[in-house]
Amino acid sequence: MASQRSSYELDNYIPLTPPPYAEHTDSLIRPAQGSISESAFEDSTTATQSANSAKPVGGKSHHRKVKALRAERWLWEILSLLTACASLIGFMFLLKNYDNQASPQWPHGLSLNTVVSVMSTVFRINILVPVAAGISQMGWICLARRERRLDDIACFDAASRGPWGCLRLLGRTKHVASLGAWLSLACLALGPFFQQAVSYDQQSATDTAKTATTTVAYIYNGARDSTKGGFPNGGVTIMIGGGPSKSTPKSLDATDAKSKRGGISDEDDKDDKFTKYSRMPHNLRAAMFNAIFTSNLMSLPDPLYSCPTGNCTWDPFLTLGVSTICFNVASEVSLMYDYRVAYSPVVTIPDGTISTTLLPDYYKMSPSNVSSLGVLLNDTNSQTFMKLRSFTPTANSSYMVSFAKTSGILAVVEWAKVLGRFANAVQGIGAHVTPNTTFEAQRCVFYLAIHELEEKVVDGTYQCNQTAPFTEATSDRTLSLVYKPDPHGNATNQDRNFTMSQESFDIISSQFTMDPNFLQGNVEVSNSSSLNGPTTAFTLFQADNVTKAMYNLADYMTKSFRANDSLLLQAQGHGPTSIAESQMMVGKALSPQQVVRVRWAWLALPVIVLFLAAVFLGVVILTSAAHNVGAWKDSPLTLFFHVAPGKYNIGDGTSALDTTDAMRKAASTMRARIEQRGRTSIEVD
Repeated sequence: MASQRSSYELDNYIPLTPPPYAEHTDSLIRPAQGSISESAFEDSTTATQSANSAKPVGGKSHHRKVKALRAERWLWEILSLLTACASLIGFMFLLKNYDNQASPQWPHGLSLNTVVSVMSTVFRINILVPVAAGISQMGWICLARRERRLDDIACFDAASRGPWGCLRLLGRTKHVASLGAWLSLACLALGPFFQQAVSYDQQSATDTAKTATTTVAYIYNGARDSTKGGFPNGGVTIMIGGGPSKSTPKSLDATDAKSKRGGISDEDDKDDKFTKYSRMPHNLRAAMFNAIFTSNLMSLPDPLYSCPTGNCTWDPFLTLGVSTICFNVASEVSLMYDYRVAYSPVVTIPDGTISTTLLPDYYKMSPSNVSSLGVLLNDTNSQTFMKLRSFTPTANSSYMVSFAKTSGILAVVEWAKVLGRFANAVQGIGAHVTPNTTFEAQRCVFYLAIHELEEKVVDGTYQCNQTAPFTEATSDRTLSLVYKPDPHGNATNQDRNFTMSQESFDIISSQFTMDPNFLQGNVEVSNSSSLNGPTTAFTLFQADNVTKAMYNLADYMTKSFRANDSLLLQAQGHGPTSIAESQMMVGKALSPQQVVRVRWAWLALPVIVLFLAAVFLGVVILTSAAHNVGAWKDSPLTLFFHVAPGKYNIGDGTSALDTTDAMRKAASTMRARIEQRGRTSIEVD
């Protein structure tokens, strides 16, 4: 019979006689001291065990008590928990850095998904280390609280090793150890939750390798360049009134401005206006005519820009341009009987009597008593279907009151137009205005302005949002118009000045007032001809919406201002999409890219698991100290060094204990507990 000793007392070993029910050589033939087989030993060995237990080894007592609280015994578990916390925090910082950003392109083909997988694995492993150790430790703590079935130890051990053991433990106990089992099961879902936290969308993102550019006009002085209609050598021959004449441009300095205000001859003033008209830049004049002849069914042309990817954006910016405001003045027009054409031709009969016949329903568009359209409608008749004119307004005009703070008034365009359809007019059969004729009358004021634009290109289609313009210049018209917007605005170039030279201003204004083929003329019929008139006026008469054409005109002029310097650059042999640096506004080129989207809600489980794992480990450490249980965790040596003998015989003496099930069955009939008898030991009965 073997002497029975408490843990750590391995001296004076006495051979054990195997119990009669041990049939296999591997089963309890030479059981280790302190093993559960000691419960079957004879009581006669108790005295020997007691004597030996009191004997010191090497002069030193092996009788050791568990300290109140030794956190360093849980160093690896605490470090694992801290590593899990650090990995989760680092993972969240990584996701925050790439949230709503293009998917990272790392060396060696490393992807964000790979990092997610690695981080989730590191987190799960480091969480399981303290959880598994805590579950095993809770098995010993349960024995310290009360006597339990011996096979509970195997149940706790299995729970520390895998999910099936955790499920068994949940069915056996409602102890705090069940928290560890739940945490162990929750770790199985950590991988999918980490993966679901990251998703990818296909959207346009900034392409740093490409640049989007558009045009902006800070100053317009295109008339000075010969390629745009200027005077390269100080003079140019132009055709006026059917014959050639030599005109030399005047320098519009302060002295000349004073002479104009003091009064000069009409002939000199007319020559000066024709000189300016002749210097109208070709690209701007072409743009103005194109605006008139563009159908309202067609979209306006895009400004000069470069978008290499087909999707680009620009921050709001300011540019020099032209604006217009149109007013309905139909109330200032009335239909009046036309006496000039209302009578038939004079007929002399044989008796010398003169006979005339009054023709009914011959009316004309005339100004009302309070109308400001007297000049426009002073020479109309019943066969005038449209009257159009453009002119430079005077400051005392009643309709200019609302433009008191608007600098750079280029021109005013007025028209009155019959709206009815006259088939006979087209055929040239003496159509005329009747009392039932409907008409429209509009007045549009064109002026310089600073536009705030917000442009973008979406799938190759240009889009623009324009806000209310800034119209008040800080300088008078003697030299140039200088616009200084509020520097506290939202535009990227809010601090820049915008300038129109007086020379260029006068040249542009002359296009409105000096060209008889532009916005001037009547559309009429006669008894011998169909509708006829200047090309521009006739085109606007046929248009469904003349007002829209006026707004188109302002838009075309603005885009011409913006393209001025770039067109010169292209004329020098550069590419058709070249943009002058002086007019360049840089934006963002967007390319279809895979963008990272972080779904933070999916990280709730890892955060909760981390928190509960810390709580669980803390409870295990404190409870172990409270019950004076050593940090035995999952060590199998605990049963060799801390088992005290009991009185219960294992089995029925005939069963073999060579299988796990057999040992579990035998253990289910035994009871175990932890006793504090001078030292901590596990007693099995």
